Amino acid sequence: RNPNIRLGALEWGAPAWVKNISDQTLFTKQNIDYLVEFLRCVRTVSEDGINFLGIWNESPWGGLDYAIGLRQALNRANFAKTELVLLDAIAGVAEDFNRLLDSHPTEISEKLAPVKLGLHYACTESGMPGSKELFGRLRRLNHGVQPANWPLKVWSSEEWSTPADWEGAGCLGRMLNTNFVRMNMTASVAWSLIWSAYPNEECFGQGLL
Repeated sequence: RNPNIRLGALEWGAPAWVKNISDQTLFTKQNIDYLVEFLRCVRTVSEDGINFLGIWNESPWGGLDYAIGLRQALNRANFAKTELVLLDAIAGVAEDFNRLLDSHPTEISEKLAPVKLGLHYACTESGMPGSKELFGRLRRLNHGVQPANWPLKVWSSEEWSTPADWEGAGCLGRMLNTNFVRMNMTASVAWSLIWSAYPNEECFGQGLL
């Protein structure tokens, strides 16, 4: 594998035996162990392994306690260089974002580093309650306006979702430029680069290949 190709992983779901029985969330020690074993498995076929690890796709993120527990487990298992990507949520999930943004920046920097903040469709103002205010807040953070000691840069960790034609190419170029100009984002992850599905499946054809 070309070491310049960076790989990321993000849970969309998990086996029932690692979930919290009461609320079916993924915020358990069993799931942390499950993720560590997954990273070990990847390392058996790729020495460079997984560079970025998300929490749970477009779902609650579990709070700092879960993230800190995951970070500590990764460090103990020799995955200290694997960076966490917090949230991986759409802009309308204002409560999760504001909960993180109101956390003490020093605690995040010291206990979760290395870490990034992932936003899906970052420059899409969804119209959901609080989303416009949140969008402005994130934009100021990424441009370094406030607060001065905020340790996280915001990435667009899911974008595009457009057919691979000339119109889609224009959308891709506009997305890359918009994210950089409006949000100062240096990373935008296109979903998806390779898409293989039957024509009757949702989002058919939305990939570069």
